[in-house]
Amino acid sequence: MGYNCCSHTVEGQDEVWWQVDLQQQYVIETVTIIYRDQGTLKRLAGFEIYLSNTPDWTSGEPCYQDTTANLASMSATQSVTCPGVARYVTIYNNRRVKAYTWYSDQAYLELCEVYVNGCQFGKYGNGNCDNVCTSCAGNRCHPTSGSCDTCAAGSYRAGDHCVQCPQNCAGNTCASTSGACSMGCLAGFSGIYCKCLANCNDQTCDGATGHCSNCYDGFYGPVCTPCPTGCSTHTCDKSTGNCIQCDAGFFGNQCDQFCPANCKANVCNKDSGQCGDCDDGFYGPVCTSCPTGCSTDTCDKSTGNCMQCDAGFFGNQCDQSCPANCTANACNKDSGQCGGRIKVFCKKKKKKNIRRLMKIG
Repeated sequence: MGYNCCSHTVEGQDEVWWQVDLQQQYVIETVTIIYRDQGTLKRLAGFEIYLSNTPDWTSGEPCYQDTTANLASMSATQSVTCPGVARYVTIYNNRRVKAYTWYSDQAYLELCEVYVNGCQFGKYGNGNCDNVCTSCAGNRCHPTSGSCDTCAAGSYRAGDHCVQCPQNCAGNTCASTSGACSMGCLAGFSGIYCKCLANCNDQTCDGATGHCSNCYDGFYGPVCTPCPTGCSTHTCDKSTGNCIQCDAGFFGNQCDQFCPANCKANVCNKDSGQCGDCDDGFYGPVCTSCPTGCSTDTCDKSTGNCMQCDAGFFGNQCDQSCPANCTANACNKDSGQCGGRIKVFCKKKKKKNIRRLMKIG
């Protein structure tokens, strides 16, 4: 089937060309040529396509040359891959030297339609060119997929695309294929991808998350958090962060609770917080004050029973009063019985006085 409107170069030429100005640079993917008809394809055979950024197409680069071996294989619709960045697209043909005898003797171009498929420079997308090329050298990417031919500085190849080097790479430099930091890490980070925190032992951490599998002593968890401040020698379980031992005066998994005030040497059980021993004058697991009736405020440090009672009191807690009239206000500590009763002494009258009274009477 022929076309009613097609361009036709003049006869008698040994080379001819046709050019389109795209008005700005485009990243070109394919060029589609629709030729006059099937009966004129020996004139199209051997054509070339050039891409250039000036009207002088000879300063550009050829992106395609037809090498079809026989006329039967030629088609009036030629859709060819023609990658490059250019403002001008030129279709060229010559007959100065014929590759095959079946080529036409003179050079012709009889073009009915030409489609140039691609995106504006720095853009890509499947039919819309809405996406921006990222991390590609020269901001150039494939117009459909966005893949980069070469990665820009500070990025590396991941599949067909380029991605930024890990953010903690020194000098923003990494290996072009693996992304491993090639100049070391910024301060505070370690590991081949500089994702590990500085307190990650042997620089071992997950390359994707940066989570550490083994922290230095004094740190715990996936990001090597410092052990709680109350941990003795700042050492804790590297998985849970629970303290192995607490500093004096603290207890609990995190050693963040205070021991009872009167624990001896300010030391208590790490798990329960109970005192192992109390200062004098205190007793029990939380070092309660000895009963007020205890002599010299001293009691048994386990039971709280008084060793001796103040005067006037008896009982284990010295909280019961001795009976009235006990000598020196003292009674048995356990039974409360007085040690002896108070003796009452009466004065004796003189006999002469008695006689005198009797005589008078």
